[in-house]
Amino acid sequence: MTEEEIYLKRMSDEANVDLLYLSDLEKKQRLEEAERKKFGRYWIWDGYFNEKNKDLWLDTAEALKHINEQVIEDIQDYILLEAFKGMPEMKIQKFIDEDQKDRITNEKKLRKKGAEEYYKQAIDDSKKRKQLDTMRPPVAWNFIQDTGEEQIPHVLRAKACP
Repeated sequence: MTEEEIYLKRMSDEANVDLLYLSDLEKKQRLEEAERKKFGRYWIWDGYFNEKNKDLWLDTAEALKHINEQVIEDIQDYILLEAFKGMPEMKIQKFIDEDQKDRITNEKKLRKKGAEEYYKQAIDDSKKRKQLDTMRPPVAWNFIQDTGEEQIPHVLRAKACP
């Protein structure tokens, strides 16, 4: 599958509609609805930029919609890591790992049913996440998990470098 097909599949899944059977206009409307639902509204203010650069602004806004999800996560992580400024990366990673373990343990305690299964799955996800982190920017670009497999939830990365 191409990256565009994967994106269409992901948006189709989120919109609960098979986009392949819709007209181009209906596809565009459904994708925009799904994006609005996921990301909220984005608009460019009138008079905010020089009108002769309008096409450049609109092209840039369109390009931003298609940024690799992992790059967006890295930008978010980079912003969050500002709170740890001056702290060594190993110490930040230790803090993140301990926090994640605490969250998993607390969730396990709160669950009435399926606590043990949840715990095993969460620990397994943590292992998968560490493996996936070796395949993230800047090491590898455009790594996308298959849409058929369950997505591993993102956790703050001490090595984020957008």
